[in-house]
Formats: sequence, C-alpha cells, structure tokens
Amino acid sequence: MTSSDKSSLPPFSTTMAGFILPLTSGLISAVSSVLILRVISNSRQKLSTTYHRLMATMSLFDFIASIFMALGTIMIPEDSYFHFDGPTLGTDFTCRLQGFILTFGLTGGAAMYLSLSWYFVCSITLKMDPVKIKRRVEPLLLFYSLFLAAFFPIWIVSKDLIHPNPNLSYCHLTIIPKNCNNSNWYDCDWLDSEQLDDFHTTTRMIITWNFVHVALITVAMLIIVWTIVDKNKKIKAKIISLELKSNLDNVSDIDDGGMFELRQSRIVVCQAFMYIAACWLTWFFYFISIVCDRPFYAADVLNAIFFPLQGFWNFFIFIYDKAYLVRHTDEECKTFWKAVKKILLRPDDTPTMMFVNVSALQSQTEQDEENKSAPSDNEPNLSAENKSAPSDNEPNLSAAVANFSLESVDLFEVSLPSEFRERLNDVVSNPLMSVENQSP
Repeated sequence: MTSSDKSSLPPFSTTMAGFILPLTSGLISAVSSVLILRVISNSRQKLSTTYHRLMATMSLFDFIASIFMALGTIMIPEDSYFHFDGPTLGTDFTCRLQGFILTFGLTGGAAMYLSLSWYFVCSITLKMDPVKIKRRVEPLLLFYSLFLAAFFPIWIVSKDLIHPNPNLSYCHLTIIPKNCNNSNWYDCDWLDSEQLDDFHTTTRMIITWNFVHVALITVAMLIIVWTIVDKNKKIKAKIISLELKSNLDNVSDIDDGGMFELRQSRIVVCQAFMYIAACWLTWFFYFISIVCDRPFYAADVLNAIFFPLQGFWNFFIFIYDKAYLVRHTDEECKTFWKAVKKILLRPDDTPTMMFVNVSALQSQTEQDEENKSAPSDNEPNLSAENKSAPSDNEPNLSAAVANFSLESVDLFEVSLPSEFRERLNDVVSNPLMSVENQSP
C-alpha cells in the first residue's frame, strides 16, 4: 500500500470497528471497576483503610470514564462535520456532556493513580504512621485528585474545545475546523480555526501534566521496588538471627521462611512494574492521538483497545497478591482462575496480606538484649494472665505489635517464625484493633 493509499484511509475511529473496540474495552473496564468495589465492600476491612478508600475512589472515576467512553459515537451529533460509521444519535449538548464527564473521569482516575502510588511510598518507604496518613496525607491526595478532576473539564468547556474528534470515537478535546469535506477529513482547514491558540495552550498544559504524572508514578514505583528488595534482605538476616538466638531445633524453618520472603518480594516488585506498564499502556497511544495531526493507523487501533482499559488493569493488579495468597492457603484453589473466583464470590473469606514494620522488630530485639543484661526500672507491666517475663525461647513482640497497622492489610505478608506468626495473627483477628482506634 502506498503512502497516498494510506492517506486516503478514513481514521480508524470513524469506522464501525473504531466504534466496537472502545465499546468492548470500555464495558470490560466498567465491569472490572465494579468488581473492585464489590471486593472492597465485602472484605473484612471494607473502607476502614486508606488503601481501600483510595482504590474505591479511583474505581469510581474509572467507572464513570469507561461508561462514557463505551458510549462512543452514540452521543455525537448526527450532523457532525465528520462521518462516523457508528451510530450518531446525539446533539451538541450530549457531545459536550460526554466530553465533560469523560474528562472528569479520566483526570480523576489518573490523579488517583498518582495518589495511590505516593501513598505506597509514604506507607512502605517512609513508614509513616497510618493515622498520620489518614489525617494528613489522605486529605491532600483526595483534594489534589478532585481539584484536577474538576479543573480540566471546566477549563475545556469554558474554551469551547469539546467537539467530535476524528482521531477518537467520542467527543473530546479538539477544535472546530473550517472548510471540511465530510468524505475526507484531511481536507479540513485546521490552522485557520479561531480556537487554535486556546487549543494549543490547553494541549500543552494537558501533555505536560500527563508526562509529569507518568514520570512521578514511575519514580514512586521504583522507590517501592528498591525499598522492598532492601527490606527483604534485612528481614531475612534478622529472622536468621532470631532463630539462632532462640535456639530453635528446626533450623529448616530459616530456609523455608527465606524462600517465602523471596517469592513475596517478587510479587511486590511485579505489582510495582505492572502499575508502571499499565500507566504507559493506557496513556502512550492517547498522547499520539492528541499530539499528531495524522496519527498512525496502528496507533489509532491500539489507542481504541488500551485507553479504555484502565479499570481492567487496576482490577488485575488489585487481586494479583490476593490470588497468590489464596493459591498457597487453600488446597481447593491451586490455579489462578479458581483463586480469582473465590476472591469474587467470597471476598470476606479471602486471606489478607500484611507488611510488618521491620525497624520496629529490629529495635525491639536489640532492646530485649539490653534488658537481659541490665533490667530496666521502667519495665512495662504484663497482663494478669502472663506475669512472667518472656523466656529466651520466646522473643518479645510488643513493639512490633504496637507498630503493626491494619492500614497495610491486603498488601504484603512477611514470613516469620511460627511463634511470631501465631501471635501476630491473634492481634489481627482482634476486632478491637483497627485504624480508627490507633493513637497517632
């Protein structure tokens, strides 16, 4: 096919396939967002954790954007200056409404994606107290997301920049060209538009924000990867030290725990890279569609497939670690799909993953060693059921438990010696211990 033949092709988004692909991808994404909300609402934590609240908010934004993207050409006016093979049943008002709500959902979802990434950094790398995150960080993240979600659509509507776009199968950011030939959109005079200056200003603003947004997400996830790998080494070394100091006979537990930690670290690293990959897959081809006057035909096809799928990527990443735990704790769910089925049908019976404050565990172990050689006058009182001091074969976990937070439930699990694990499980199962009851 020659270049002249390619230029005579109509934009992919104006074809029937260009209507069907975003419709399919948008519906898949919308259903995926609903499934995330269902898992959260039926889980044991529900909306008691910052992680679940951020995920639920992001899923709501994704659901809104996916539905209006799936509507496609249906909301485009029938007398549009571009011909679309898909059904065009709308008016100028429905076109603007579609572009406004679509921009609201896309911007809010992208901002929540960034907020979630840096929440992970605060929780995992900076080891911020969960209540401080809830009271100080979470409101800022939500304000940032809601402000941008409202600002961009209001700005675009105020500049009258929402119209049918031949590069997309729905009303979105573009200008009204002049001298259009309905049979060939390349004949339109785009440079003579009175909106050209506003369009260029808005486009530069959106592209700049999107590139900064993608870069910040990538940086956040790389920071988390570095933190998890480094922390895994410290956990493994400390567990070996605790096992030896406790004079445990079963030394094989060290190797088993170390192998589990390595697998757990791989899950966390994989999730971080999946967030990065999902972000780039979603936005890369969209950048091309709004930057280039005549995007590549293949780029149009890929944009129609991947751009509406943000909710699907979020769902897959959200259940990835849960599916891993189900497969390793339930003999009847050894395959990935059986694990996903259990998560969807019985989310309240799904095991949760924990991330324990390693520094607290280390500092408490060092304090225990000092207390053995020089008992402190300020030794904390023990409960009535346990008046004796911990023996050499029973490491004290008071500091680790005090610093443990249900904010990180559903995220990670650290392999610990059996007596550590049993005592932590007792704490997690205690309904009185929740984020709401923790002191700052």
